[in-house]
Parts: sequence; C-alpha cells; structure tokens
Amino acid sequence: MGRGPSYPYVGLEEAIGLAQKMYDYTKRAAAPVDSVITEAWKYTTTSSSGAKVLAALKAYGLVEDAPAASGKAALKLTTRSIRILLDDQDTPLRREEIRKAALSPKWYDYCWKTWGKEMPSSMKSNLLIEHGFVDSTVESFLKDYRKTMAFAGILDSKIGIEEKESNTGPQVGDWVQCDMKGQLRLPEPHKLIRIEDHPEHGKYGFVEGQKGGIEYEHLIKVDPPEPKVQPPNLFDPVPLINLQPAIVPVSKGEIKMQTGTFSNSEGVTGQLQWPSEMSPEAYLDFLHDLAGLRMRVRRAVPKDRQYEVQSRDEEAAKDEAQGMERSS
Repeated sequence: MGRGPSYPYVGLEEAIGLAQKMYDYTKRAAAPVDSVITEAWKYTTTSSSGAKVLAALKAYGLVEDAPAASGKAALKLTTRSIRILLDDQDTPLRREEIRKAALSPKWYDYCWKTWGKEMPSSMKSNLLIEHGFVDSTVESFLKDYRKTMAFAGILDSKIGIEEKESNTGPQVGDWVQCDMKGQLRLPEPHKLIRIEDHPEHGKYGFVEGQKGGIEYEHLIKVDPPEPKVQPPNLFDPVPLINLQPAIVPVSKGEIKMQTGTFSNSEGVTGQLQWPSEMSPEAYLDFLHDLAGLRMRVRRAVPKDRQYEVQSRDEEAAKDEAQGMERSS
C-alpha cells in the first residue's frame, strides 16, 4: 500500500537544520544536488532518504533549483532560508518566514485553512475518506503537522508567543462580524475559515457561507450566535404513515366531527377537522382553500429547487379540477 498524498518527509524544525548544514557546506552559492545530499546531509547515493528530504525542503520553500556550470542539477538556498538562518531569532521577519514555511506544503495549508487551531479528531477521518490518505501513514502525517505548527508558533508554543499576545485581530476559527463605520454588515456572525494576504489588494478574511472575501481590517471578533431552537409542534402530531381519523361526537345527532393530524421530519404540521357528512359545495370550497394553502407552503421551497415540486403541484391541481368537475 502506498503512502497516500505527498507531504514533507521531515518536520519544519528538522528541515531548517538541514538548511543550516547546506549553508555551512556551500554558503549562498549554488551546489550540485548530489554533493549537497552526500556531503552536506551525509546520505548515501543509494538511499531514498536524500531525495525525500530534498523534496521536503522544496515544499517548505527553503531550497530551489539553480543552474550549474557543469550542466548538472544544482540547488541553492532561498531568501527565506537565509533570513531564517541569519536573522536574530526573535525578529518579526524571521518569525513570519517560519510561519510561511510551515504553511507552504499543500496539505499543511489545507489542514490549517480547514480546521485552524481547533485540530479536531475528525481530521483523521476526513483525510482518509475524502483525500486518499492511508491508515499506515495518516497518524505520522498528523503528528508531523502538529509538531510543525507548534514549532512555527501557529499553535502558540516555542515561537511567536509575544506576537500572539499583542495581536488582537480575529484568527481562523473565531466568530466574526464585518464592521464598517459602526454598522454590522453580515446578517449574523460567521466563523472565519481562512485569511489571505494578497500582494496587490491587501489582507482578506473568508467566512463560512460567503463566497467572496472581506477586507480583514473590517473584521471584528464577536461571540458565537445563539443556537437556533426548533419551535415545538403545536399539535403534538403523529407521523403521516400513522394518520388515523378520530371520531369525536359533537352532538346527539348522527353527524360527527373527524380529525386528522399530520407532520413530517422538517416540522410541517397540520390538523384538519371535517364533518362525517358535508355538501358538495362545502367540499369544493375546501379544495379551493387547500390549493391556496398548498401554494403558500410551496413558497418555503428555495427558488432553485422549485422545479422539483412543480410537476407534483400541477398533478395535484389537475386531480382537484377533475374532482370538482365530478362533484358539479
């Protein structure tokens, strides 16, 4: 069985250590790939680990391909690597480059944008069922992912704690509103699912249920909305399949009132009473009233799904018209 989707063979902390070894070996100059793997990283030419760690460093954006005079494949450290390796440890630019490196691998970026800091247990089943990860490696992936996020300070450990304390803006996973000049523009709070920093247009936040982004400067953190409570059924209805008319005497005469109650799983509820005997005129009036009520209830079906019930409504209207013709 395969390893599943490609993700870094080593965590970010180890990858930065390998970048340091490459810097010690070649400084900022380009060097042949084989030399870096065997001389700087001390892997043999027959080992697959050298190729795997090279792929990991590329995924983090720490190394890049470079032309070599000999025509052989060559590597050099990226500007991100140089800043991480040479800047003072606590500088904001260095911390930011480490964060960017942590989120550069495709599946690390996916996990962060999807779950943020929450990292729920459902991550594992989602990756297995929806994205082709395999049982034998998914635990290793999640362990490496958590370790890398923690090292980068994204989970508020080791790096970036001071920055986190001074950052009052909303983060992925927070409930937010769009505040523009004191007016809230969203109908209700939404959960922030990702943040993007566009080089030309600035920083944007994306929330659940909205396709477009919102300028980050207009987002404010708010309390979660109150849970919506389903109103109780007024008639304590029984399931439609168990509909049974109840005979309720209302006088000493022979005419008695019959009662039927119905409901469905989405809260459509009704109770109808009719006499055991009625005139044709009264029945025709009932059909007219029922048609009007049916059309009012139909308006609750979303417009883009009206076509699914239209044919049924037309059949019902035709049956009612035929019933009226037979009764008249």
